[in-house]
Amino acid sequence: MKKKIIYILIIVFLLLSAGNLSLALEVEYPDMPEIDFVGTSLPLYMAWWFYFLIRIGFFVVFAVVIYSGFLYVTSAGRSQRVSEAKSRLISALIGLIILITSYLIIVTLNPEILEMRDLEVFRFPGLYIEKSPDVRQALGMMGIFDNQADGSKWERIVYDCEGDKYPTLVASFYEEPNFRNIIREKDLKCGDVHQLSPEERSFNFVRKKDGVSLYQAEGCEVTTNRPLKHITENIYDLTDFRNKISSASIDYVETAYIGVLFEETNLQGSCYYIHPNIDCDELNREGFPPFNNKASSAAVYKYDFDVRGEGVTFYRNSFHQKEGGYLTIKPEEFEGIYAGILGNLKFTGSLDNTSEEDCTVPVQERDCVNWDYKGQCIERECPNLTGKNISSMSIDGDYFVLFTSSDPMRGAWGACQGFPTPNDKKREGPNQIKWEYIHYPGRFPTYVYIFPVK
Repeated sequence: MKKKIIYILIIVFLLLSAGNLSLALEVEYPDMPEIDFVGTSLPLYMAWWFYFLIRIGFFVVFAVVIYSGFLYVTSAGRSQRVSEAKSRLISALIGLIILITSYLIIVTLNPEILEMRDLEVFRFPGLYIEKSPDVRQALGMMGIFDNQADGSKWERIVYDCEGDKYPTLVASFYEEPNFRNIIREKDLKCGDVHQLSPEERSFNFVRKKDGVSLYQAEGCEVTTNRPLKHITENIYDLTDFRNKISSASIDYVETAYIGVLFEETNLQGSCYYIHPNIDCDELNREGFPPFNNKASSAAVYKYDFDVRGEGVTFYRNSFHQKEGGYLTIKPEEFEGIYAGILGNLKFTGSLDNTSEEDCTVPVQERDCVNWDYKGQCIERECPNLTGKNISSMSIDGDYFVLFTSSDPMRGAWGACQGFPTPNDKKREGPNQIKWEYIHYPGRFPTYVYIFPVK
């Protein structure tokens, strides 16, 4: 009798679990015959079928549990029927686990996938394809599989929208049906109109992603033989893209990024700051040495508009010893990206301190600027941060610090060294700077940049 009670409790528990999850999955199902199969209909259709099959699965589990309970209750002690009832209950339990697991996996990967609505991730309001202003059709991410399939070609793509709430789209054009052999990619912004060419046989769309895009072709274009590389974190070796980057762009939709290209792997050698305020940086700004086809690694960080932390401190001595002199640049002392000429900065403790009395370097270690006739120093001044005067650095907060022997902000590039380095896992800054990556013959850092990052 006790076994039957336990068995009935298990059945009730399974039924309640299935019922609760079914309620959680309750959605307003669309009328199947009225589903729009233009553009976004396929994802909506697949989501509907997923929910439909989930409901069928729970119904089957419910039926099997009821049947196995009936077998067990009416077994009258016959071992064969008891064994069959247990086997069916175990099968129902396994089926229930599979149903729940499949749902949780998909929802964990992307909850929007199964939202029963016109998913914005798949449908782009305002995006149309036209033959004339009076003949247009809404487009989704699936675009057009073959613009010549029915013998009537569409003439143009119109992104008919206004305002910042509409995303920038990336349109990919292919010379064959079903998205084969890409010809080019192009950004579409609100108000843009793209005239379709005969070679653009099929095309699709995606939301433009935040990050840094590196292009093998000039003009930030994508072709079959010259793809792009979209990155959102440091790349210490560009491998297949090494020495092949001809243009780059900072893609800013919701999250801003900064990007610095380096001539050597592991963020070493000459560098180039990718301009964030132009659509496409050709890496050859007028008046400066070109950086085309030179990049081997890239420093990429999320830019933080809300500067956090205590700032960056530069020390004359190794191991962050303030006794030998230091300078702290605090976040409240600059806005946005800090750019400083090392020759104008001195070890005075902070940027607010400008007099010689504020110098934190011991008097006998300061730079001598005047001597008497016997060669004895009679006048000293606080050392600046040029040459090898910086021996260590602490980073208190989320910052990327770049030293360079030229000014990459204006397009010039020279020897560069960035911190934290790949080996600095705690991102606290180096205990000793050797300048091994920037010290070319006769060259030392002349500029320092502090980027607040996330």
